Order: sequence, then structure tokens, then C-alpha cells
Amino acid sequence: LLHRPNFPFRTYEFAGALEDLGSAIAIEGTARLYAQRSHIDEQLLDLESAKADLEEAYALDPSHDRAISLARMLTDLGEGAAARALLEEVDGGEDVQRSLAYALADVEALEGNGLAGLARLADLLIDAPNNGDVLNSKCWFMGTWQVGVADAIPVCTKAVENSSNTAMALDSRALAFLRVGRLDEALADAEAALELNPEQTETLLLRGLILRAMGEEKGSSDIASAIARSPGMAQKYRRWGFEF
Repeated sequence: LLHRPNFPFRTYEFAGALEDLGSAIAIEGTARLYAQRSHIDEQLLDLESAKADLEEAYALDPSHDRAISLARMLTDLGEGAAARALLEEVDGGEDVQRSLAYALADVEALEGNGLAGLARLADLLIDAPNNGDVLNSKCWFMGTWQVGVADAIPVCTKAVENSSNTAMALDSRALAFLRVGRLDEALADAEAALELNPEQTETLLLRGLILRAMGEEKGSSDIASAIARSPGMAQKYRRWGFEF
């Protein structure tokens, strides 16, 4: 049962994966299994069940990673105050503090204070101005929430130059290019990201959005394929102002 969900999940048959995970959890409910089922709940657009499963995972394993995952789900549900309260209970080293800053910045943007979130991310770069992960997170934040997006491209380019995950950094810069109307450059970055990682579903969706903005009918095919792979992703992009 622990292995059986892998096939339906990888072929995007999420209902079958959910059934197998439910059977496994009935035998031995671990934090890892509840967290896995939460991800499937999200793909089935059942965010309340996803939240409940993450709450169970956190109860079984009250680690900072579980807390941040639960807080992000609360943010997706619009429960910013609950997400903030949970995140403020978390403590840890430098890597944990960065993850907390990323999550809190999203809460602040949700609350309508995106500039505070952007300042939080800028503070992380004071002592690590060339940290690729932080640069990419700042670029992504600026593009998704449209905070200071007119100034995003230099940040994004520096992220591409310094990131250990170039495909993700290119995806973030492609989004920023799309936001400022530089569609040819957005498409070039999306194509480059997909060449590096053809399975990067968010970039497939982004390429579709770019092509649609360019008036290309084939953009609809990319959008449909991406949402079929990850239905839950569409909700996140709608929150950032995109329509499907």
C-alpha cells in the first residue's frame, strides 16, 4: 500500500492514489503519510481535507517543516491570522529562519501589506546578497504578488546567475517578464526552463499564459496540460490574478 499510490499519482489519477493512501493510513497513520495525502487532497481541490491532514501530520510531528507546510495551507485558505500565529511559534537556525521569512512574506501579501513582505525578503539579502535561493524567492514574490514588480528583473537576473536550481530561477524571471509585458523574453525564459526540466509543471502553465498573452492559440493546450497534471496549482495562480 505504501508503494501502490505512486503509479496513479504519477499518471495524475489522484482519486486512486487517495484511496490507497487512505488504506495505508488506516493501518499505520504516520506524519509522512498524512502529509502525502494532503498533497493529493489539494490536487483534488479539497483544501479543507488537505488542511486537516496537515494538522494531523503536525500533531504527530511538530517540527518546523510541518508547521511551515500547515501555515502555507492556511495562507492558501485565506486564514492569514492563523498562519501567522503558527509561524511565530517556530524557531530554528538560519535555514529555518529563511523558510519562515518566505512564508511570513506571503501572509503579509495576503493581508494586503506586500511591501512589508518584500522588506522582509530584502533583509535576508543584507548578509547574503548573492544567495541564489533568497534572490529567487524575492523575484518570485515580486512577480506573483506584483509588489515592486517594475524593479524585479535585475533581482531575477541575479537569481538566475546565482541559483543552484536554474530552471526554477528562469521560471521566476519568466513570470516577472510577463508581468511587465516583455513577452518575448518571458517566452525565452520559459522555454529554457522547460529544456532544463521538462517536468516543471508550473513552467508549462506559465508558458501557456505567455503564449495566450501573445495571442497564440497553442497557449490553451499548455494551460490545459499543466492543470491536468496539477489541478491544485490553478487555485494558486488565480489567487495571483490569473484567469483560466
